[in-house]
Amino acid sequence: MTKKKLLFFHHCGTVGGAGISGLNFLNSIPKDLYEVIVCSVSNPNNMVCIFRENGYKVIEGGNYPASFTHCVGSEKFALSLKAFINYRTVNKSKVFDVILGW
Repeated sequence: MTKKKLLFFHHCGTVGGAGISGLNFLNSIPKDLYEVIVCSVSNPNNMVCIFRENGYKVIEGGNYPASFTHCVGSEKFALSLKAFINYRTVNKSKVFDVILGW
């Protein structure tokens, strides 16, 4: 049976709550059924090193993937100027170009 691929995005390079929670989540996924690939901010690269130490293939994104802030509670209105700037930043990050090359 071929393993299914899962792509996990992580938005911060420093060690903290989101990174540790993400790692706990990834470690709960059955490795015999899924190949997990992590796309992570690598500036700084603390979490990239931790993901690799735990056996995950990592796509380093530099300062990206940029966070889509509307879904994390910092945006009140999806059509605001701040939201459009965020959409442009995410779009310009070219993270999808990186993913297509995985």
